[in-house]
Amino acid sequence: MVDIHSIVGICHHRAHPGYVTVKLFEKHKCLEKNCQFLKKFEEYPFWVKQANRQRDKENKRAKANRAKARKTAEQAAVESRTALLKTVAQETAVRLGFPIIITRVSSQADRKGYYIINYVSEERHPDWSDYFDLALEMRRQFGGKYTLRHVRSISGRFMTISEWEEATGKMTGRSKKHREWAKGLRRTILPLLVCH
Repeated sequence: MVDIHSIVGICHHRAHPGYVTVKLFEKHKCLEKNCQFLKKFEEYPFWVKQANRQRDKENKRAKANRAKARKTAEQAAVESRTALLKTVAQETAVRLGFPIIITRVSSQADRKGYYIINYVSEERHPDWSDYFDLALEMRRQFGGKYTLRHVRSISGRFMTISEWEEATGKMTGRSKKHREWAKGLRRTILPLLVCH
């Protein structure tokens, strides 16, 4: 007597007619050969398990694809937002008269609504407090929290605008204007600071 859980179907081949068990099914490789003599008992446990496995595999694949698509869409949205924030931050810095170049605005993955504004200036010290109004203005316009970070070179020194341009190969007219403006600003402000 054969257990119903081990029956796959019935074979109509003249050489070996009769019920087919799981062992015989795997030995003869009926599924790989796509045997036309095999009549499947699709409501039997073996085929139900096979169908469930296939459905589970397809569900996992679909879930993985949805997660990948969602992650890609979220990443594209973040990149789009940070690109907009970079542009607005640079325009705001120019409007406020800050002699800096915004190199990048990045979001903190673990903290929603927190952004880091990376910049370079002509100074070689942590001068973020001089430009704190930029962070306040960005918060007023877009909400969230902003941290200013002066970009450092690989050696750990704070980068100047000219070093940034040299490192990235970007020489823009706006950068030249910034440099000239910063030099002029230093000439006018430094004497006032020294006198007082």
